[in-house]
Order: sequence, then C-alpha cells, then structure tokens
Amino acid sequence: MAATPLWFGPEDRPLFGWWHAPDDGRARGGVALCPPIGQEYMGTHRTFRLLAEDLARAGFVALRFDYDGTGDSAGRMIDDGRVGAWSSSVVAAVALLRGAGLPRLALVGMRLGATLAAVAASEVGGVDDLVLWDPIRTGRMFVRQQQALASLSHQLAGEDTLPAGWVEAPAWVFAAETVAELGQLDMTKTTGTLAGRTLVLTRPDRPDDEKLRARFGDPGVAWRSATDQAALIDAIPSQNAVPRAAIADIVDWLGEADIEPVAVTAPPAVADEVSHGPAVTERLVRLGPCDLFGIVTEPAESGGLTGPTAVFLDVAAEHHVGPARLWVELARQWAEAGVRSLRFDLSGLGDSPSKPGQDDQLMYAPSAIDDAIAAVRATSPDDPSDVVLIGLCSGAYVAMDAADQLHPRGVCALNPVMSYRPNPFAAGPPPARPVLHGVRRRVSPDMYDRLSRLRFLGREVVSVALDRLQRVELPRTVLRRIAAEGTDVLLVAGAQLIAGPPVPPRAGLLPPAGPKLRVVSPDDLDHSLLASKPRDRVAQLLTDHVLRLARRDRR
Repeated sequence: MAATPLWFGPEDRPLFGWWHAPDDGRARGGVALCPPIGQEYMGTHRTFRLLAEDLARAGFVALRFDYDGTGDSAGRMIDDGRVGAWSSSVVAAVALLRGAGLPRLALVGMRLGATLAAVAASEVGGVDDLVLWDPIRTGRMFVRQQQALASLSHQLAGEDTLPAGWVEAPAWVFAAETVAELGQLDMTKTTGTLAGRTLVLTRPDRPDDEKLRARFGDPGVAWRSATDQAALIDAIPSQNAVPRAAIADIVDWLGEADIEPVAVTAPPAVADEVSHGPAVTERLVRLGPCDLFGIVTEPAESGGLTGPTAVFLDVAAEHHVGPARLWVELARQWAEAGVRSLRFDLSGLGDSPSKPGQDDQLMYAPSAIDDAIAAVRATSPDDPSDVVLIGLCSGAYVAMDAADQLHPRGVCALNPVMSYRPNPFAAGPPPARPVLHGVRRRVSPDMYDRLSRLRFLGREVVSVALDRLQRVELPRTVLRRIAAEGTDVLLVAGAQLIAGPPVPPRAGLLPPAGPKLRVVSPDDLDHSLLASKPRDRVAQLLTDHVLRLARRDRR
C-alpha cells in the first residue's frame, strides 16, 4: 500500500490530501473520504487514515483530503463562502479520482462530511457508492450541536464578545455568513437517486432521524450501525477510540461490487512546493531516518528569509495542524514576515510512520525527543540551534527536553502540566527514557502517590519539595536552566493548567521571570486553547516572541 501526499484543485487555492493506492498499481475503484468539520475533524484524522489504508489493501484508491480553509489546505475558516468552498473541495476530489481512469467512484462522508458528500453526489452525478457515516441531516442541526458543546464549557460561554451572528464552537469560530449558509444545507432537499448504492451508518445510542429515514428509505439503501461512534466523536480528540468494526463494515460493503481491477493513472504530477498567495510557499518534506512527515512554510522570496526557523510540535496525539489549526495559520502569517517554519508529526502520530515495536497514538512517547531533534537537524542542518521550538501540553515537554540538547534560540512552552506526577498516558511500566512527565525521576510512582495523599500536603507542595530535593525535575527547573544557558523562553501557563481545579500561583510551580525567561499566566486560558479570544492572545504572544528573535537578525 502506497501513500502519497499531494496538493490538488485550484492553483490559487490548493487543497491538501493523501493518495492511497494498492501496491500493484491496479484498483477496483476510487473512494473520496469526506471528513467532519470543526473539532470532530481533529478527532477523526487517524480513523480516516486507517480507513484509507484498509481500502487500499482491499484494492481501492482512497483520497483523503482537507476542505478549503481546514487542515493543510489553503484559506481560513472565517473566509467568505465556506459551505460553497467545502462543497467545491468534494467536487475537486471527485475530479481527481475520475482523472485516474478508475472504473467505479464512491463517496464516504462522516457527520457534516456526510451532508457535503450527499449534496456533492447530487451535483456531480455518476456516483456508484455513497456511504453516510453518522450523518447530520442539516447544517442547522450541526450549528446547534456545536453551540450545545460550547455551552458545556465556561471558557466558551463568551459569544457576546463575537460579532453579531457569529457562533463559538470548541476550537472553531463560525462567521455569521457561514452560519446562515449552514442553515440552508439539508441533504433531504436533494432529489432523485444519489448513487447506485447507498449505505447509512447511524448511532445505536441515538434516536432515529425520521426525516433522514424517509429520504433514504428506499429498499436498495442499506442501514447499519455506526459501531463505537460514541467513543470516537464524544471523546476528546487525543483520547478517542478508532471504530474498527465500522471501518471493516465500510470496506466490506464497498468490496461487494464485483469489479475487475484496472491499471490506475497516477494523479497529475504535483510539485513539492505550492504557493499560498504571492508571499508564501509550502513544500512537503520527509525528515530523519524514520521519514517523519512535515510541511515547511517559508517566504516566497528567499531574500526575505530571516531569523530562526520555528518548529511546531504535535499536541497530545493529534496531527501537525495544531490546536484549532493554529500552527498552520501562524506558519503562513510568519512566512509573510520573513520567518520559515516547520510543522511535522512525531513517529506514530498524524501522518508519520511508527517505529518498529512502537505503539501508535502514544502521547509522551520515549521516542518523541529523538524525533524532534532529528527533525530539527534535517530542517536546519547548518545550525540546529537556530530554531524556536513551540509546543502545547505534551509538545511543550518535548520542546523543553529537546532544548537541553539543541540549545535553541527560543522555546515557547504553552500549558505544560507544571506539577509532577507519574506518566499517566503510557501503558505498562515506565519507559527507560521517559520525557518530562517523570524525566530524571528518582522517586517511585507509589511513593509519590503516598506523599500526595497526606492530608496536609497536596500535589503542588509535593512536587515543589521533590524538585528542590532534586528527586525530580519540574518544568520550572528545566525552563530556568535552558534560559540561563541562553535560550529565549516564553512560558504561557494558564490558571486552568489541566482539567480540574486551577493551580494557585502561590503553589510555587511557575518559575520566576528573568532576562531570558518570560512568564505569562492568564486567568482565562483553557488548557487546550478551545476558546477563541484567549487563543488569539496566545497567538499574539507567540508572534511577538518569534518575530522579536527574527528582528535581531536584521540588525
């Protein structure tokens, strides 16, 4: 099974995707995979990758892609004409598959992606197979669900700060025009037969949508259960479960058609580099001995390049676009100011392969630091220290620990868990070389648990005591050390450091500020940067820090 990253679609608005094809170059058909929108897109990235790989093994070409303004594709979520641009993205994916000479065409869409797939099938015609996976019948229903999710979090309860008609959702903001367009999106308004065959997968834990059942109630439409969908959609993106039974159902159903494989025409040659406007270019790269996948964003004119390279690290088990796609948007903004950047996936995450014997989707993996160092050295071989490492939560830990070896120009650590606790994410015994969730640990997890349960002590007090006794190293100690060695450090640590009660500043977990160490602790900053206004302020802090380092080079 071969997987090739590519850009396709309009030259002035390139779409990013992955072309998964059988190894022998012959295929029974092509499948366009239409992902959800918003935070659901982040949580289903791995599921769609595994589905594409299984389809390729079953003899299909699978194209997974990012809609305009999402993922690594051109544009922004707040641009005009979002719903039309998303629909056009599906049409462009269909055109790419049809250009490969495939004998059969299928569309698979999940959630709002299912709505877009159904509408696209009615527009392009000639779709042989259509899979509607946990479909949302209307865009209006999608908006209501996003508003309900936002209301569950006090950090997102600030829509009065947005322009009239805008909607705040977890990690995303929908402009008033987009909300109005979504209000008109309804798959039941389509007419006629959308495909030769249709499969609808619905959640068994939700009541039937009678209007959806009526629209797709023909005897030829298959209805099955969207197995394990709750564990995929209702969990936070970094901790969701892949619905393997549903993936198998889809692959088996698509494979029921008795089609003789044909030689596949490879997609049109796509340059490694594309333009995002006149000032910004992006190119696909493979990094280090493990072939980590990454994207370098840089000024279109090499003479405008200045300052260190910004290196964005994965957040938890999510892929390289960053929280609320922040890494993509900052990379393109900074390229216009002359700063080059790299966003990439650690091994076993996103679109990078796993190392032999390594589990996928492992947060705080022992290999993460080596991956980061390899990526930096591949991107900046002449001077690996001429970088700024940027990470949120687990990415901040990787940035801090890699800085001990690279001595970079800068580190931006966003919301690392400041107190010590044994690694809660890696299964099994502690690895031989863990990252900072227990790095250089000289106290056993059992001892720590006993200490922290003492009534007159708490986690913060125990953490600080162990750090001062040099039994563990907290982020505050690591950051002070790398700043003393000459690295410009920005620590952004919200009062809500992780789900649970806020950490009081008097707990002593934050390091004192210094000439090379800036500490910012906003009261309203949620851990995952789901809320738009605090996220915008963090983006400005990062921009000021990185561009200040770049300006030094201009002098």
